[in-house]
Amino acid sequence: MIEPGRYAHYVCEQLVVPSVPGSEGRPTPEVVARVRAGVAPWRDAGGSPGGERIYVTREQARRRRVANEAELWAQLERRGFVKLRLEELTWREQIHAFRRAKVVVAPHGAGLANLVFCEVGTRVVEFFNRAYVNGNFWRLAALRGLDYRPVVAAGAEPLAQIAAQGREDIVADVPALLAAI
Repeated sequence: MIEPGRYAHYVCEQLVVPSVPGSEGRPTPEVVARVRAGVAPWRDAGGSPGGERIYVTREQARRRRVANEAELWAQLERRGFVKLRLEELTWREQIHAFRRAKVVVAPHGAGLANLVFCEVGTRVVEFFNRAYVNGNFWRLAALRGLDYRPVVAAGAEPLAQIAAQGREDIVADVPALLAAI
């Protein structure tokens, strides 16, 4: 397995690309085990900017940013959280950060695929806007034995699955998130 560098290009005489059993967003125990085994040599390599309590920000994302992130971050920082911008970290740093974490707080987003590297029992607080609730990372958390706690923003409108394809910004329900931690 090769960790590609940023903007790296490779010319290969032979390239092996494995098929993935299951379907997108529905990890299987086999996939989780293979991913963890494949990166096992990297799990303890190097440090990371994370700590035992990490908050995964989407502040540099094009969509689904946290509209009231300043308010949320002020509360999390007081409670000892470290803010991670995953797009600024190498894959090894991401693996190490999630492996060390005891609590992960994050808005729904692809960065939570890193939950595969968390240790059993890690608390995960994933939050959503009411227009887009997606259970992909709940499934992954269940396979890893994580303490998963979803938080959906309060509101009177009914929950929807596909409204605007999940592009709306998220308004974090700060009291509910803090209670879930």
